[in-house]
Amino acid sequence: YSAYEGDKENVLIIGGLGQMGKWFSYFFQNQGHNVSICDTRGKAEEFKSYENLEEGIREASCALIATSLEVVPEIIDRLTSLRFKGVVFDIASLKGHLKDAIGRANDGAVAITSIHPMFGSAVGTLSDKVVCFCDCGNEGANRKVESFFKDTAVSIVKLSLDEHDRAISYVLGLSHIINIIFMEVLMKGGYEH
Repeated sequence: YSAYEGDKENVLIIGGLGQMGKWFSYFFQNQGHNVSICDTRGKAEEFKSYENLEEGIREASCALIATSLEVVPEIIDRLTSLRFKGVVFDIASLKGHLKDAIGRANDGAVAITSIHPMFGSAVGTLSDKVVCFCDCGNEGANRKVESFFKDTAVSIVKLSLDEHDRAISYVLGLSHIINIIFMEVLMKGGYEH
């Protein structure tokens, strides 16, 4: 990871017991931030934990949504209805279904942005890794979240929400085609078992 030179933040990881939630918990902790998690599945031993979102956001200056895809819009709407004053960002691998909730967040004056780390939770270093940043219309939120990665080795790719989903469809399609070709080669080579 890396040293962080900005202000220390109180980061709430919503979905902090999931694999990427855990990864980001340690990432932010290693940068010197105060980390807490909110997860309906229970509590984490290593971090201050909340099962209730309203309680979790009281001291938070940033809220990272690291839940399953289908829950992200609901969480954005809840943070909007609670008038969360910090920065909200998600790590969803698809973005199109978030547009309406992001629009409502913008209408509700919530500082929101969206990222997609193009790596999994087993990553120990960010050298040669990519994080996609999707501008959701709040420059302050964009700057804050970009600052978390400024002094790391990660490469930043900026895309609109639509460009992101189009690019990801190619990534997923290509990996699927490669797997099919690989299986064909193995089967033709006599490796059927």
